[in-house]
Amino acid sequence: MARHLLSDAEVLAFLQRGYHVCEPDCPADLLEAICRDTDAMHDPDRPKLPSDATDMFGNPNDLFRRVPGLDALLRNPVIQGALTSLVGERCRLEVHRASHYLAAGHGGQQFHQDGQFRSFGGGWNRHYRRWQLPRKVIAFFYPHDVQLNQAHSEAIPGSQVYSNVPPALEADPLRLNVKAGTFVIMHQNLWHRGTKELVGERRIMLKVLYDRTNEPAAPSWNHKAAPAWTDELLSTAPWVKSAWDWMAGDHTAATDDRDGSALTEQQTALLLSQLAAVAADEPAALRSAYTLGRLGAADLVDVLLDRLEAAAAKLDPESPDHKREHQIAVSEETMIGTALTSFGLRGVPKVCERIASCAPSDAGKAHFKALALDCLTDTPGALANEVALECFARCLDDPSAVSAF
Repeated sequence: MARHLLSDAEVLAFLQRGYHVCEPDCPADLLEAICRDTDAMHDPDRPKLPSDATDMFGNPNDLFRRVPGLDALLRNPVIQGALTSLVGERCRLEVHRASHYLAAGHGGQQFHQDGQFRSFGGGWNRHYRRWQLPRKVIAFFYPHDVQLNQAHSEAIPGSQVYSNVPPALEADPLRLNVKAGTFVIMHQNLWHRGTKELVGERRIMLKVLYDRTNEPAAPSWNHKAAPAWTDELLSTAPWVKSAWDWMAGDHTAATDDRDGSALTEQQTALLLSQLAAVAADEPAALRSAYTLGRLGAADLVDVLLDRLEAAAAKLDPESPDHKREHQIAVSEETMIGTALTSFGLRGVPKVCERIASCAPSDAGKAHFKALALDCLTDTPGALANEVALECFARCLDDPSAVSAF
């Protein structure tokens, strides 16, 4: 498999754009069998069986029973090499999978992120904010040629870090008019859609998801050298280096162990104000969150935790619309969470101390504890950190924090 691992340039491109396109050499008879079985699966005259399983939209979910060729396809060394490179050698195929079969004349979709509504539940998405590290990927497989306007898929490069797509990005989508056998791996949060079908032919796309199951300890791709991190890239897309360092197993590179701060008091105040103004300018708030984590002094973690606690106190868990609204709307606490995770292991002790200071019986702190735990879980290296693991273990006996999710 080593020769099929991705290069440094390909991994960097994935982190910047949010997708990687594989074009494995697939036997024609395998592709034909997958198309034939998928057509049969969607035949409206096919008798329904008690064992038929569908997802929440009615899409067939038991793909490996109905389309056995999919299993052989996923074992292709080119696909396995790309998956190993992006989500690790021990990545796990999720239970959820779907056949997105768009018939002739399909009306198309709006751009969306999978799991956009929190009411989907069941671990489908992160509850308080979307984790930006590539811990989960979606993969789209096209067993036949797809031409433009044949309900082709579109994705917005670089949109995986945003809750609302900047108009400049949406104006230039990736149009997936692809050849048979193409396998597209996307960051879980990349905005995408199926377009209108205008040529009178059905379009097949089979979707699967993969999870990373361990904290990376070393690069899992064909790593030769780290990129040259320019000031422009660090200022405009600081999340790229943060994700690279995490994937490379370097959980300290993004945030040096410093007593002081590389930020002045005025700069810190401005960055914090931009976090609070996230509804007006999400890109600026996101850049500020990563800049605070990368350049801020360690005592800034306490300031962020205070703000997180204040934001959590305003949440109304009894509201029937709370779950749905909280997932869709980008909010100050989501940006605070991103800033806290950007501190890396420097911030772990303070986050754990604050969680431990909340008594299990204090129901008023339940949402804060849940938010803080969510941040801690997504912090690069925390899932392999002794202090964080002890904190997680204590919280297993704290029903208030768990139920707040």
